[in-house]
Amino acid sequence: MAAQLSVRVSSLEGSGLEALREIREDADLKSIPVVVLTGSIKNNQTLYAPRGLQGVAEMTDALMSFGSVRLDRKAFANAVAALPASIGAGTSFVVRSERARFDRSLALLADEMLHPRFPADGFALLQNNYAQTLATTQNRPPWKSELALDGALYRAGDPAARHPTEASVRALTLDDVRAWYVRAFRPDETSISIVGDIDPNDARREIAKYFGGWKASGPAPAFGYPAAMLNGPSNADVPSPTTVQASVRLVELLPIHRNNPDRFALMLADTMLTGEGASSILTDDLRTRNGYVYDVGSTLDIGRQRSTYTFSFGAAPKDVASAEAALRADLRDMQTHPVSSEALARAKAVWLARSTLALDSYFGLAFAIRPANDAGDSQENWKALLAVTPAQVRDAMAKWVRVDRLARIAIVPSR
Repeated sequence: MAAQLSVRVSSLEGSGLEALREIREDADLKSIPVVVLTGSIKNNQTLYAPRGLQGVAEMTDALMSFGSVRLDRKAFANAVAALPASIGAGTSFVVRSERARFDRSLALLADEMLHPRFPADGFALLQNNYAQTLATTQNRPPWKSELALDGALYRAGDPAARHPTEASVRALTLDDVRAWYVRAFRPDETSISIVGDIDPNDARREIAKYFGGWKASGPAPAFGYPAAMLNGPSNADVPSPTTVQASVRLVELLPIHRNNPDRFALMLADTMLTGEGASSILTDDLRTRNGYVYDVGSTLDIGRQRSTYTFSFGAAPKDVASAEAALRADLRDMQTHPVSSEALARAKAVWLARSTLALDSYFGLAFAIRPANDAGDSQENWKALLAVTPAQVRDAMAKWVRVDRLARIAIVPSR
């Protein structure tokens, strides 16, 4: 089991985390020993779902809540309520229970995770609901804008442009779900973290007791995307008869990956641009001082193989051109002039605050210590982030962000 499942445990007893004893999501549990388990199974239907059967991963995850072979949905829910505890199964799974009931809670989780019921009537119900939702959603402008963005960023046939559709979901069978479960639910792609009033050795013994017989089937997936060509500039408007404002996204594929140390400078630059509320560079310029936009934000997603940078804003149609020009000008300014030391220090403080706040709950701490967590908060990463200089921010923005190559996708009023 130890060679397959990745497990990390943090005990509140003698661990230097005693202060968290008094931090409970529910006030009435402050004096009760509590244990929280969170886990995740790495999987990717974009790469590995059979062509034409996209949506199988969502269907499988949804069906995990229908109980186990031994306990149907109602009986399983009654068993959980009798403890009481919180238990959720799927590719992301969780247990929250009193310490005295953790063993029983873990037994129920393992029963549902390793022996899912997958009832035919539940499958039919979920399939119809999911297909109807997709049929409605994918006729609307937001979905059409997603397809336009795919076309702007990726070559034809790229797996990133594959999405569940009404047709692909209705084509699924219960056998497809069972086959995906066997392929995707693997102990060697699973990471578990446990936080609470429990001895680490006890926690590991209980994991081994209930999950020790879990074995992988078939070769391990590689999760490798094909190389993506960097996008060029493009412009697409998606008309909407129900909106009165324009929703604009400027997006590009970045050639930087997670192992590049420049990512810390980019993360701090993104925080200064939109991550500091009203004092953020883009919010202050585009909204506070000029009134071009209702809102503005950004998402910097630096991955192991592919990375994207997205800027978005909502504005009256008459102000879109001015807002876009100002946004691009602010990016170019950051590429040519170092930010102030004071502004950079504030951005670093924001990152420190986010990390500290996340540890104020058992769930936050459990996620932070998860073995597969690569959110960038290790001690070495923090040292690198805090060492970033204003010149490094300027140079990283100039090197990696291609302001003139952004793909522009806008949902605009059609009346």
